[in-house]
Amino acid sequence: MILGVIFVLIPSFFGAMTNVNNMTSTVPAVVVSVGSMSRSGNSGSGTCGLEVRYTVDGQEYTKQSSMSSSDQCSLSAGQMIDINYDPKNPNSWVYGAGSINLFLKVFFWAGILVLISSVVTFFIRLFSIIFGWKLLRDGRKNAAALPAGTNLETIISEIKQNFVSSIFGFGGAQSAVAPTPTQNPMNQ
Repeated sequence: MILGVIFVLIPSFFGAMTNVNNMTSTVPAVVVSVGSMSRSGNSGSGTCGLEVRYTVDGQEYTKQSSMSSSDQCSLSAGQMIDINYDPKNPNSWVYGAGSINLFLKVFFWAGILVLISSVVTFFIRLFSIIFGWKLLRDGRKNAAALPAGTNLETIISEIKQNFVSSIFGFGGAQSAVAPTPTQNPMNQ
C-alpha cells in the first residue's frame, strides 16, 4: 500500500519540482548547442544538456535546459525543434514534455493499480481473519454442546448439518443428538 502511495505521489512531486505541468504552450526553437554526454554508472547511454533559442511574444530567449535527457544527445546545433514553455514564465522551457508527461502518467496509474490491489488484498485478509474467528468460535460452541462420549460419526454428522448455518448465520443449527419426544396430550 505504501508503494502505491509513493508511486501516486512521485508524479505530483516531480511535476511541481520541474514545473513541467505548467509548460503547456509550444513554440519552435533553434538548437544553439548540445552539451557533452554525461554517463552515470557503467551504462552505455548517457544524457546531454541542451541550449536553445526561441521567441515568445516578440521576446527572444536563449536558455539552457533545466533537465538533461538521452533524447537531447541526438540533436545538433542549428536544428529546429518544438519545445514547451510556461506561458506565465516563458523563460522556463522543456524539450520532450509529451514523453515526460507520459512517464509521469504511467507512474501515477501504476501507483493507483498497486494501491487498489493493496486495498483489495487488505479486505480479503480482513474477511479471512473474521471468517476464521467465526468458524473457531462456532466450532467451539458446537463441540461444547455435544454430549459426553459422542462417537466420531455423530460429530461429523453434527459438523455437516451446522456448517452452512455457522458460516453464514442462516439455516438454523440443529443438534445431531435427537431430543426427547414430548408427549401429545391428545394421544393419552
